[in-house]
Amino acid sequence: MSDTKSWYFQHVIMGHIAMWAVRQSPYHNPDKLDEVLAAWEKRSAHVFDKNGMAKLTNTELRLLVKEGLMQDENFLAWNERRNGNQAPFKFTSRYDGPGDPDDDFIDLDALIGNVYRTVRQERERDDASYAEFERSWRRSWLKRHWFSLWYKINPPKISTPETPTA
Repeated sequence: MSDTKSWYFQHVIMGHIAMWAVRQSPYHNPDKLDEVLAAWEKRSAHVFDKNGMAKLTNTELRLLVKEGLMQDENFLAWNERRNGNQAPFKFTSRYDGPGDPDDDFIDLDALIGNVYRTVRQERERDDASYAEFERSWRRSWLKRHWFSLWYKINPPKISTPETPTA
């Protein structure tokens, strides 16, 4: 992991939290998802500027996600089974069929890891895309210069109702 800082948006991180919570939930969405997101937004507000941006290292990003979420009792409740079953293991076979969603829970460490990984990967893809754009922009300086001269010498004819060009 690199210790270079990259820009991250608060709403992008929140979007990834919501995405992974819904993906890992045994239901359509976990209980009190909106409250978890609002609480995380409030806890992390000191890190972000007025535009919702922060320059963070990978380590700072992971701590921001983990510490902001692990302090919320609604988030911690996602790790508990709804039916109150406290058994450490559940044995199943391929013949059991779909299980009762009340007997399932969300692995919070996996959720935090998925959020961190996907936010970081998205940032790395965006950085790589921007770097490729910069390379192509620098390589095409002669073409841009040539076309700017061409249009200065031969300006485009503007079509108007009084003087149509076509």
